[in-house]
Amino acid sequence: MDFSSFFTVYRSKLEAYLIFNNIFVSSSSEDEKFLKFKLWQLNSFYSKKKFKIEDADFPDYTFMRQTEEHEIEKMIQVINNNKLYNTFSDKDKSKLLKEKDANHLFSINLKGNVHSYNNMIDFAEKIGGIKNWNIYKFTSLHVHSSYMALIQFEEMRGKIVNNDYYNNFLKQAIFLTCFLIYDLCKIDSNVHNEFYKLDNNVINLVKAANNDRINNI
Repeated sequence: MDFSSFFTVYRSKLEAYLIFNNIFVSSSSEDEKFLKFKLWQLNSFYSKKKFKIEDADFPDYTFMRQTEEHEIEKMIQVINNNKLYNTFSDKDKSKLLKEKDANHLFSINLKGNVHSYNNMIDFAEKIGGIKNWNIYKFTSLHVHSSYMALIQFEEMRGKIVNNDYYNNFLKQAIFLTCFLIYDLCKIDSNVHNEFYKLDNNVINLVKAANNDRINNI
């Protein structure tokens, strides 16, 4: 098994689950969910604007850029009309919409404070289940091709890696899948109905993983 690729995929899976749970499951109201979702969309458009592309680089880019700028304006207008957003202080509202601060701005709390990206791991503690959140930082070493990752690669290259080395990561990856299935059942009745048509072993696994998560919050 290519452990560097494995760790990279695991980190992406963890991030995707945290984002999904934060927006669609952990929000305490429809206004909060909608606001987080719109900020998540806005962040994507802001990130794309950072690409170094000139209008002359390829056909139709001028039209595309103008269209996306118009979409940003519409998103900001929608956010400005959000009830929860309008309970924030002017300082917090301004910070949420600043392009230079657009780094996962959807991870807000009810007081309107903006979490940094690293604090997504702090948010992860609220959903419990996986105690060792250093896994995220460890897998990040491989995603960013850090020096420590290269050292590990050199030490393990050409050697047979014991399966026990991967077992903990595989277990965490299975837990994340179980968490996602359980969360989807909570927010979508169709998924809930289909879930209970699955084999009892699968149902019991998902329930057991979620019970472990609850007990560790």
